[in-house]
Amino acid sequence: VWYWCTDQVIVQRALGAKNNVHAKAGSILAGFLKILPIFIMVMPGMIARVLYADSIACPDPESCVYHCDNEWGCTNNAY
Repeated sequence: VWYWCTDQVIVQRALGAKNNVHAKAGSILAGFLKILPIFIMVMPGMIARVLYADSIACPDPESCVYHCDNEWGCTNNAY
């Protein structure tokens, strides 16, 4: 809750606005800017896991041993 409600950027945009409309627009803009890193950092990893499922993701230990000689996973291939 603290990440969204009491963040310094959102609070400053709301308190430093000219009127109520600017305060709402500034808070919405700051919210969009806070969601942006999810699409920059998390989504490419999720897409890579789907596209390269044979070398990154293993559904069972036997397929991990077959693809990367490790029954616990192929996580080192992702880096």
